[in-house]
Amino acid sequence: MAPRFNYRPVWVEVNLAAIEENIRTFKRIIGSQCFLMAVVKANGYGHGAVEVSRKALASGADYLGVALPEEGVELREAGITAPILVLAEPSPDQVPLVIEYDLEPALYTLDLAKKLSEESQKKNKEVLVHLKVDTGMHRAGILFNDFFRFLEEIKDLKSLRVIGLFSHLACADLPLKEINLKQIELFKKAKAIVKKFFPQTTYFHLSNTAGTIFLPEARQNMVRLGLGIYGLYPNEEAEKIVSLRPALSWKAKVALVKEVPPGSGVSYCHTFVTRRPSRLALVPLGYADGLKRALSNRGELLINGRRVLIAGRVCMDQVMVDVTEVEKVKAGDEVVIIGSQGKEKITAEELAEKIGTVNYEIVSTIGSRVERVYLD
Repeated sequence: MAPRFNYRPVWVEVNLAAIEENIRTFKRIIGSQCFLMAVVKANGYGHGAVEVSRKALASGADYLGVALPEEGVELREAGITAPILVLAEPSPDQVPLVIEYDLEPALYTLDLAKKLSEESQKKNKEVLVHLKVDTGMHRAGILFNDFFRFLEEIKDLKSLRVIGLFSHLACADLPLKEINLKQIELFKKAKAIVKKFFPQTTYFHLSNTAGTIFLPEARQNMVRLGLGIYGLYPNEEAEKIVSLRPALSWKAKVALVKEVPPGSGVSYCHTFVTRRPSRLALVPLGYADGLKRALSNRGELLINGRRVLIAGRVCMDQVMVDVTEVEKVKAGDEVVIIGSQGKEKITAEELAEKIGTVNYEIVSTIGSRVERVYLD
């Protein structure tokens, strides 16, 4: 599918074959006895939740994970019938939505447990839940010291079936940290407790991508893979262990080329001033599209196989680059923000390192007005 350019020439290419390859790589790592959940929250980390979900399931994923009930509804309305876990508790107002669309919510408060039981009885439906125990992340979840009492309080609630138990590793990308072992041990204890109350519990999951790569003992019988299925690494050490293929490229086309004299200030507040006769190219995307303003005067793009510096501040809808050293740049030439061109490559990891963030923030914040194009 080629980009339609029905708005402007800025688009993301998602290689679905790369997602398939990454999932199959992880399937080999975890083995046939371990389930795989593809995490497709935040519009599939910016890649497109519906298309990624379809490809992930076709490639061997058993479950899908979303952050919000609305994200699960989008998948259901696209015809996806696979199990979908909502990774955070829904609000009370969202409970009817969860039940209507057969979503499986995280559960860690008594009030929500009662609400789910009450509403599911009204609908004459059983709601499947995954209990979340806090083993050390200290974000959402039932504190381990309260876990036994919580199970006692929910064990007799009708139309509520506990199908899973999960927790989240706080430092999986730092595998030598002692907290990892503590969390694994606490999770094993929680697992033994939940089996006494709810022997039908089927799924036990603790590992994200980093945990799956670095901590085999944390895998349990299901892993939750987010950035890994998109070909992104939790850190440089992971690249030495597993080979993944980035699925996303981000591209645009030059809108305008202009020549300016020495001493010309460029973009807001003239934070970039030319020191020589210069050629500048206008690229029609900006921070409203996800090109971080922090990349002003330091980020690079690719044009005609060459790296070119962002000149001045990134604007909401546009950015200027200095193409003085690149021959024959003209309007319509392809620009690469993330991806390869010629012998050069710019990765999400590179952009993240320049502005002190993580690769999955870079891709997941690419805006909705950037068209997604799917290749397979």
